[in-house]
Amino acid sequence: MTRSLFLFLLAFGIVSLGAIQNLQAVEGDSADSQKGTKSASTLPGSKQKDVSRKTYTVSPRPLRIEESVEGHLVATEMAEISVWPESWSDFKIKEVVPHGAHVQKGETLLQFDDKHLNKAIADLELDLNLGELRINRAEQEIPRKERSLERQLANAEEALKRIKEDYERYRETEREQSIDSANMSLKMAKFNLDYYKDELEQLQKMYEADDLTEETEEIVLRRQKFMVEYGTFNYEMSKYYHDQMLNVNIPRRDHDMEKSLEKVEELVEDAQIASQIDTNVARYELEKQRSQRKEALDKHIKLLSDRGLMAIKSPIAGVVYYGQSTDGKWSKIADLRQKLIPGKAADKQSVLLTVLDVSELEVLALLDEKLRIGIKSGQSVKVQPVAEGSDPLEAKVASISSTPVTDGKFELKVDLTGDSPEWLVPGMSCKVEVVTYEKQDALLVPKEAVHEDDATDREYVRVVQDEKVKKTWVETGRSKGKNIEITSGLAAGDVVSLEDEED
Repeated sequence: MTRSLFLFLLAFGIVSLGAIQNLQAVEGDSADSQKGTKSASTLPGSKQKDVSRKTYTVSPRPLRIEESVEGHLVATEMAEISVWPESWSDFKIKEVVPHGAHVQKGETLLQFDDKHLNKAIADLELDLNLGELRINRAEQEIPRKERSLERQLANAEEALKRIKEDYERYRETEREQSIDSANMSLKMAKFNLDYYKDELEQLQKMYEADDLTEETEEIVLRRQKFMVEYGTFNYEMSKYYHDQMLNVNIPRRDHDMEKSLEKVEELVEDAQIASQIDTNVARYELEKQRSQRKEALDKHIKLLSDRGLMAIKSPIAGVVYYGQSTDGKWSKIADLRQKLIPGKAADKQSVLLTVLDVSELEVLALLDEKLRIGIKSGQSVKVQPVAEGSDPLEAKVASISSTPVTDGKFELKVDLTGDSPEWLVPGMSCKVEVVTYEKQDALLVPKEAVHEDDATDREYVRVVQDEKVKKTWVETGRSKGKNIEITSGLAAGDVVSLEDEED
């Protein structure tokens, strides 16, 4: 309401004293703390009396809320350099470019000592050649081994057949014949002895009665006595042999024949097992050698691949930073400058260097989840470097991560849309000034005008109408400073009480 319009309305007497004072407060002080006039009012359920009441007249006003987010400048294109070997583990640094060096695409960044790797490759190639010869030999030996085992089994089965025949013949015939022969020999020896004794006795009787000379008698009797002596000896020996045959030789032969049969049966079993198992074992050993050679070949391929890591070249042109950027920060530069020196071993499977194309920069920041809903892609923002005396940079929101990157934080990327000073480099800190809420016709009231109803957990204001106060439910939106937005329940021109009055 302009002053000329106000005077026009005042001339016709349609402007209240409270409206006059409210307009004076808007023009004189601030919209954040406007005060009404003193007026008499009657509160519901209370006696009428004169009170001094502060009021505020609701009117549409622009509401703009800005937030500042900590960020860091990063390069839009960067290449992280790390060592991910297939097999080799000894990566001793021979040469390395310094931190901050400008390099061209294809320029060597890291050179490792490859002496031990080359020796390992040569030794492995020798083992591969020997392994191939062993496999060839095994492949040729298996058929010969199969034929040899077949012959052994056939020979053992033939020997078993023969020993069984001998054993059956012995048990069925030869054993009894041996016993009968021993008995007959003993019987014959006894017969001869008896015969010799009878003949001697007859000769003696005959010589006593005949007229033979004593000389003849003596010769004949001496001869016969010798035969008796021989017969006695032969009989004793026959008894010994008979006893030896029945009690020693035959039991021993029984035992030997049984053991021979068992031994040949075992030989057959061994030959059968060898025929079934030894060939398979030889085949399994051959497969094992082939598998080991395949593993050696795979290792050889991996080592050859790792030899390509001995000289790491830059994939892009740019500036070398030691370490890895984490949310735009470089926290390990000092530590890596102590590690990335000739003679020391490089850490594997971790980022050692990063090559950055510094011609195009962007801002990377972590956005609190409470601000996520108020920021959209493509939204204009201001980037303020922390360097003293620097001017803010024109920029826009490039993207916001759809999911949190850490607890309660989203990744915010901001593109610089204007010209950037040459002194800006990745890793510098900055602040991103972003509008999280903007409304041209927001209905704002002082926060002290809004109250909370404990019984219903709802908010309300006290609307002043015709010198009376009416409790009115409202819904609130965003707040800034001492003011809060009313999204429902009030309209432009409504007058609310700023007093803490009884309802």
